Amino acid sequence: MRFKHYIIIAAALVAAGLGTWAVTATASNTIGGATPIQTTITLANDSYMTFAPPPPGATPALTVQEADDAHYGHHVEIPDDVTVQIGLLTVPVGPDCGPECEKNNIVRDGYVYSTVDKLVYSFMYDYCPAGSDLPAVQCQQWMFIDANTGENVIQIGPAPSSSAVLPPNPSASSSGSAPAP
Repeated sequence: MRFKHYIIIAAALVAAGLGTWAVTATASNTIGGATPIQTTITLANDSYMTFAPPPPGATPALTVQEADDAHYGHHVEIPDDVTVQIGLLTVPVGPDCGPECEKNNIVRDGYVYSTVDKLVYSFMYDYCPAGSDLPAVQCQQWMFIDANTGENVIQIGPAPSSSAVLPPNPSASSSGSAPAP
């Protein structure tokens, strides 16, 4: 009888330990409160615009919520249906055309970039109805915010519907927004 009691206690301790491990493992898989992107993806059908996994040990200065709040200038609750990830963003300007297009940009292999491997939080909202046959590029709106400053880097995607969750950038400029083709 005592032996059975010890087995039950041991099983409870193991279960508690596994539960603690599962919570710890889940928490340690986030960076700044965001899930790291796992594979490099191409954005806006532009092979030069990429969102890649963050480097090991990446430590943003701001959490997701702090970056979002800094971006809007006040607290904005992140909706549950917005997917937030962290990774490295590269945004092209176009082929190198000399000093005219190199101003404040990065030149690499004959191409000009406004951003190369910048640590960002991506906020993606998919606003097509469930079961839609539209391709993802026509349904998703992405907003990329600098993970260290909260500044808008770029927003891409089709024009949002009136039900879109991502509010417009209060300080939008022509360099801060690029529509998907």
